[in-house]
Amino acid sequence: MATAAAALKRGGVKEAMYFWEGRDRSGKVVKGEMRASGENVVAATLRRQGINPMKVKKQRLAGAARSPRRTSRSSPASSRR
Repeated sequence: MATAAAALKRGGVKEAMYFWEGRDRSGKVVKGEMRASGENVVAATLRRQGINPMKVKKQRLAGAARSPRRTSRSSPASSRR
């Protein structure tokens, strides 16, 4: 693949953690996490392992989407000014 080789030269492929859920060959529900470059890579890897993927979701980074805490006007911290 020419695009994969070009991506490696530019600084690598970005990977993320993915949470997945699927069923194994016996029908048992199995869950796990995997580092990959995309959801389709996770699904293909699971299928090669004999797992039928049902859900594949990118995990959010801890604290990345949180806004800074603000004190309300009625808090004791703001009345000390």
